[in-house]
Amino acid sequence: GLNGNNLVLGAAWCVGECESIERIEFNGSAIYGSGITTPTGITVTNYLGSTGQAADPTLAAIFEGYDDDLVTSILGEDVGVCYSVFEITPTAQDSFPRAVAYIKGSKVYDPRTTSTAWSENPALCLADYITSKTHGPGRSVDWDSVASCANWSSSYVTTTTLPRHRIGLSLDRPSPTWQWIETMRQYGHIILHNEGSTVVFSNDKQVDVDTTASVGANQVLKGSMKLSKRGLTQLPTVMRIRYTNRSEYPWRDGEAIAYASGVNTGTRNYVESVVRMPGIPTYAQAYREAVHRINHLRLSDVKATFDTFDQGLLRRAGEVIRLTHPVGLTSKALRIAAPVATGPGRWRMTCTEYDDNQYSSAVVDEPAVKDTDLPNPQNVTPPTDLTLSEELYQRDDGLWDTRIRIIFAPSTYLVGSEYEIGVKNPVLGQIVW
Repeated sequence: GLNGNNLVLGAAWCVGECESIERIEFNGSAIYGSGITTPTGITVTNYLGSTGQAADPTLAAIFEGYDDDLVTSILGEDVGVCYSVFEITPTAQDSFPRAVAYIKGSKVYDPRTTSTAWSENPALCLADYITSKTHGPGRSVDWDSVASCANWSSSYVTTTTLPRHRIGLSLDRPSPTWQWIETMRQYGHIILHNEGSTVVFSNDKQVDVDTTASVGANQVLKGSMKLSKRGLTQLPTVMRIRYTNRSEYPWRDGEAIAYASGVNTGTRNYVESVVRMPGIPTYAQAYREAVHRINHLRLSDVKATFDTFDQGLLRRAGEVIRLTHPVGLTSKALRIAAPVATGPGRWRMTCTEYDDNQYSSAVVDEPAVKDTDLPNPQNVTPPTDLTLSEELYQRDDGLWDTRIRIIFAPSTYLVGSEYEIGVKNPVLGQIVW
């Protein structure tokens, strides 16, 4: 609208309540923020989306009867809009302004302090989204488990003062709530599961395996154990994480790349995976994420699924167990992904391999813990006492032909069913039979 000859603009940024509006730019030039002098002829009034904010007086002056405080109630929950009002004189701008804001976002509840404040902690932000009725599913969470995950994310990495996990994400497009939950939980390596109507949090992190619960074959329903192993041939050997570089304005895309050993020397194939994680604010965190993903794909490549009895009531998603079973598992460390009730007194456990080294800052080539006690399918024992002889025989049509008779000793590779034998021409270097 117009206030005399002055242009009046309103820009709605997001739902509140936000901590602060850090910086505003018009057409790429800063007009508001710390250390910035707002140009002559431009007035900026900010509202952070508090439920107690009043209607803007400039808008009220130019629109008769205007009294909208931009606070509403959704499913009984009051929410305000974070917005700015600009009044611009005719000579202050050469063209119509395109406004961009850098915002220190929503305030979230922290069960560790019982306070509500801005935070970059992924566990707190995810809990706020899950419990929100305005922009989330409005469900209950187990706040003790949220606090535990928040402590892990805010803990320092080794001897640095860098928090392990941070998130700065704008939910800027409509998506199903489960998609946003899946996106947000990855920033804190959070595992979620339901206990009744309550969402419980846990972390995918290092544990002391020796203190974890031991599960034996007597706790596994007969015939229910299934093992599978991820094929390694097409797994990424290069992980490229695209993050938001906030080291200077304007913020821009950055990349952190982790390579499996052997890629740069050419002894391992280059297979790249690109993952966009715009909520990561620093190169250091993006690089740790890249290393973690490379390690996780290559070191946690065994999956176990089995049915158990009422002992399943004691197990939670994210918990690490040690499984011993005649299929070739001896105190095998597995992380439970999803315990599901399948019937009265029956629970199905889906687990993935646990390996301490996937959380290392270094790329690990091979698992430190062997997958099973079974023979390695990629290292098949060759047959011994192999002899080949050519013999003459008569075909059914009466003609004579030759064939090769192959004899070898009984195999010691007990899980193999057959061998395929080829004959190579040493001159051509090709399999001819």
